Amino acid sequence: MIKKRKQYSAEFKAKVALAAIRNEASTAELAAKYEVHPAMIGNWKRELIKGAAELFDKGQKAKKQQEATVDELYRQIGQLKVENHFLSNAPGPPPRDEVFSLQRARSAFIQFLYPLQFRF
Repeated sequence: MIKKRKQYSAEFKAKVALAAIRNEASTAELAAKYEVHPAMIGNWKRELIKGAAELFDKGQKAKKQQEATVDELYRQIGQLKVENHFLSNAPGPPPRDEVFSLQRARSAFIQFLYPLQFRF
């Protein structure tokens, strides 16, 4: 029978790691008390210490990320404005009446070049 790995909640990990940081007991005693491996307590303690700085820097990190997002959006807006301006000045398909006049002019030019072939 395969045994599932035990998963611990974030609250439990924080509780054990704080106890280890406060030196309430040795790592071996805490491992026996909470029924976890001593290496896990060391890992949780290391993660807590490393993540503590991020807790206080959270506002700055979010602000920098928001500024980067706003800058990217302004860049996209500028690019779209340039593309829109370029396309609004680009020649599009001619109006329908101009198409017919161009066809008539083409026919007249061909008849001028080859007058004998188009006489019926």
